[in-house]
Amino acid sequence: MKLINTEETRCWSPEGRDDVVSQEVCRTDLGASKAIVHIPTIKPGDGSDVDPHPASEQVFVMLSGELTFRDGTGKELVAGPGSTVFVPINDPHATHNKGTEDAVCLVITAPPIK
Repeated sequence: MKLINTEETRCWSPEGRDDVVSQEVCRTDLGASKAIVHIPTIKPGDGSDVDPHPASEQVFVMLSGELTFRDGTGKELVAGPGSTVFVPINDPHATHNKGTEDAVCLVITAPPIK
């Protein structure tokens, strides 16, 4: 068991996406071997491109704001606070904040993306 002070973990932005800031919660160098957890804040108008994770599944738990999720076929769903979105291994997906406020979610990726 380990207490992690998230004020001491790093914040990072995906490459080329300076307006998305992700706070690490638990990662491999803190002892996690089966999953990593982070909390991204996605500004209005921003998001991610369609991207599969060939060896990892993801769970998105919406904390505030709304995110539109799109799969590889173009199907979309909108998730708001209290919603959870599960993305299976190798399922192409993208996120986009079409709202007017920051979208914040807890993301669990298992196993960690290398």
